[in-house]
Amino acid sequence: MQVAANMSVFERACDFFFRHAAQLSGVPLRMAERGRRHFPLTKSQNAAEDTLSGLLKKKIDGFMTLIENVNWTSDDVPQGGNEYMNEVIIYLETLVSTAQQILPAKVLKRVLRDVLAHISERIVGTLCGDIVKRLSMAAIKGVDVDIQLLESFTEQLKPLLTDREAKEMKTAFVEMRQLINLLLSSHPENFVNPVIRERSYNALDYRKVAAVSEKLRDPSDSIFGTFGTRGSRQNPKNKSLDTLIKRLKDVS
Repeated sequence: MQVAANMSVFERACDFFFRHAAQLSGVPLRMAERGRRHFPLTKSQNAAEDTLSGLLKKKIDGFMTLIENVNWTSDDVPQGGNEYMNEVIIYLETLVSTAQQILPAKVLKRVLRDVLAHISERIVGTLCGDIVKRLSMAAIKGVDVDIQLLESFTEQLKPLLTDREAKEMKTAFVEMRQLINLLLSSHPENFVNPVIRERSYNALDYRKVAAVSEKLRDPSDSIFGTFGTRGSRQNPKNKSLDTLIKRLKDVS
């Protein structure tokens, strides 16, 4: 973290030296800027930030192992969020409290966005992966609560961010948010509507949507169910989910 901070100090020092040298030489700053080169330590700066980001992701991964304890078929929604996310939020809050005393704001923003994107990838990857065999709607709502905790965390960063930066920070976990929004919607089959998909679900991969939807589908209330259950009235949302799965299978 200190190395990343030092690189930003070097960058500001180089900028000051360039401007001061131009002033002493009597060269108008506008003319001097034309021949100016990029920060000479850019590669080192990027390497320092990448290393810091990697270390933070590794730390986050330690907390994310708790996601294995989630009951994905539970009928109860964890009102305060799942254990793994509460641990992640505590760590992020501690990180920001410490890092803002050391890191320049722009470096902290870049690293945080990278970490938030990593969290989103881990959660979506878990939902799509082999660790989750079946999904209940309560479990999906639990993930929604987890996302709300992340959104609340980013809201707390507003004193450090401009409005534009705050929006960009939330795009770090837009895939996760859009996926949960889709699964909680009354008509998930709208995903296959190009206009709606572009407007509301443009960050989603149809293969991931198909994988998670299949786990959420109730076999006893499905157009793919047995002949014994086809005569019963199907839940409208489940019917829409089945339609989505069928159409995504046709695409693949």
